[in-house]
Amino acid sequence: MVNKQNSDLRVPIALGSGLAATLLLVGLLRQGTWPALFLASLSPLPLMIATLGFGHMTGLGAVAIAVLTFVALMTATAIPQSGFVDAGLTAGLGGLVFAACQALPAWWLAHLAGFNRSDPALPWSARRNESGKTRDYYPLGGIVLQAALIGFAIVGFATLAASLGQVNFDAALDKAAAKIAPFLVQALGSYELPNGVDLLSLAHLVIRAMPPLTASMIFVALLFNLWLAARIVQVSNRLTRPWPDIAHELRVPRLLGIAFAASVAFCLLGGVAGVIASEAAAVLAILFALQGLCVIHDLSRGAKFRSAMLCALYVVLALLMPWPLVAFTLVGLIEAAFGLRDRKAAASHS
Repeated sequence: MVNKQNSDLRVPIALGSGLAATLLLVGLLRQGTWPALFLASLSPLPLMIATLGFGHMTGLGAVAIAVLTFVALMTATAIPQSGFVDAGLTAGLGGLVFAACQALPAWWLAHLAGFNRSDPALPWSARRNESGKTRDYYPLGGIVLQAALIGFAIVGFATLAASLGQVNFDAALDKAAAKIAPFLVQALGSYELPNGVDLLSLAHLVIRAMPPLTASMIFVALLFNLWLAARIVQVSNRLTRPWPDIAHELRVPRLLGIAFAASVAFCLLGGVAGVIASEAAAVLAILFALQGLCVIHDLSRGAKFRSAMLCALYVVLALLMPWPLVAFTLVGLIEAAFGLRDRKAAASHS
């Protein structure tokens, strides 16, 4: 009876989740306000909830509905200006971008979060007390790493695509900086720039910072949506995976420390290579910062003033963003090199 009820729910769940994901993105982005942009960043959430709560096939169906809805809305909007054929081609291309950059990554990460090598026909509540059952869930660090790779890949491919039509990439960046300079004048208002900093240099810095910042924001948005989706599914008692000990289980592969150092070094290069290296460095810095934050949470367990310390830590993080991330990144790199959490666990058991 339970399986039949689940089967009956899958179609409406896929339909509703797909429609919700597209309407959140398209409807709110058109408003252009900061609250609307934040809510639009939650558009992967319905797809993740459908995948975590009702299985990867239901999530995949939600992805298909979301893409088809996106294409239909884009076509209907563009027909008055471009005609049916041109509007359909443009909307189809937009649908492919939407699927590759948002819908499929959301589905994939939620699928990994619920993936396990034990019997998938039984829910976690039925498997929990079975003797001899192995439940090999996908590692938490692997999920976070793949979210980082997705953020880097999306912006990296966009950077390469933008560079294809440019004879001189640095000259194209200078041209783009000149175009956004008037907007910076409006944003700064009466604020005066420090001595030695001119408007064009500031505009060039903003252009250089946008790709790594965008890659980092995509990475963080995917993780936040996945965490929130898992909490929602857990509250509804449909989460097939026991809630992980995030502070102890989130682990970044040690070799990524070398990759981070190399990407920071390659940031000094000009052109497309330097921009892509900065994107990799930014995403890896956030990845190690998350590990550093987990290390602080894990090592402080049992401390007398742990709650007050963590509260103060998050207040400082909110007020001084992004500078505390540098310290967290260093802690994460130290953890990758020396295994501080494993040392503490070994000492506690000795």
